[in-house]
Amino acid sequence: MFDMDGVLVDSEPVSWNVFQEFLKPYSKTMSLDQYVAGYSGKSEAANAWRLIQEYHLDLDPKDFVEECIRLEDEQLSKGVLLKKGTLKVLDWLQSNGYKIALATSSETNRRKKLLEAHGIQDVFDAITDGSDFTHGKPDPEVFNLCIKKLNLKPKECLIIEDSENGILAASAAKIPVILIPDLKIPEPDLLNKTTAVLESLDELPSWLSDKNE
Repeated sequence: MFDMDGVLVDSEPVSWNVFQEFLKPYSKTMSLDQYVAGYSGKSEAANAWRLIQEYHLDLDPKDFVEECIRLEDEQLSKGVLLKKGTLKVLDWLQSNGYKIALATSSETNRRKKLLEAHGIQDVFDAITDGSDFTHGKPDPEVFNLCIKKLNLKPKECLIIEDSENGILAASAAKIPVILIPDLKIPEPDLLNKTTAVLESLDELPSWLSDKNE
């Protein structure tokens, strides 16, 4: 069960840049640590409310979402790369009979754009995105919905995540989680909640093979 942003697609820097561009007219900034801690892995609606409150903006959340979509579309039109090992690991999992799922906080339209741009939209046996649930990570709702679609138990699944919020959501769902860090390496207390920490997706096939021996 894969997160998308920062795990399969190298889109987290794009999202952070979008927030920075959005805040420029207000003479405000957002650090990488602020983005990772408060906004990464959250739905657009949740991020709208948080940003408006945190930065004391007199703004309709719908206007925030619309402007962020416009800014992101500009950046996505330039192309966003897949993370190292994405195609290799998806092909390996299919060849070895694994069910593959996507559990992302991105809204449906954004998720489709990113997957279709790389031709990987049809490899998933189940997809849960931000249009399917109310509470974003670290709430486990996205993962709980996804395992229902897969018709599997938590202990039969494995989550691949890149963020602190993802680790917390996986832990709350009682699903084992492998961390592949992206923008930031989580604190040690969160690393202790993971099953393993890998450097890239390239390492996942050998890790799974070793576990199944």
